[in-house]
Amino acid sequence: MSILSANKDGDIKKLKLLFKELHKCLVVIAENETESNRVLFATEANLNQFGEMMQRCLNTVFAKRTEHRAELEEKEKGGQIDQEDLAEAQEQLYKIGKAAGYVNECASVLANVYKKNAAPLLEKYVKPFFAQTLADY
Repeated sequence: MSILSANKDGDIKKLKLLFKELHKCLVVIAENETESNRVLFATEANLNQFGEMMQRCLNTVFAKRTEHRAELEEKEKGGQIDQEDLAEAQEQLYKIGKAAGYVNECASVLANVYKKNAAPLLEKYVKPFFAQTLADY
């Protein structure tokens, strides 16, 4: 699967694009008029595998964001960055965060389709990333 490959390579841009497209697909399936055609995953195990994959991707986003922030702080301490560079670095952080945003959009579709059955999965695999993100700010 391309998402796993992009995650393994740490390719945040590709992760963002793949989750963006996956979100579109999940929405189309979830909005199907026939209830039996709104099933996104055949089994609960498949749903959990998807949850684990989302978590791994969010962990990659977290690592990239942390790495980028550390580099930025190091440059600031050394006086190696000006306002233009700072703005560019903040734009990069924004782009890194967009990948997590699309993972969250996919999680939202799961919540809408699976309702209470999705809550434990999202609590375990998705919520920790966003809780940590909020705590960091």
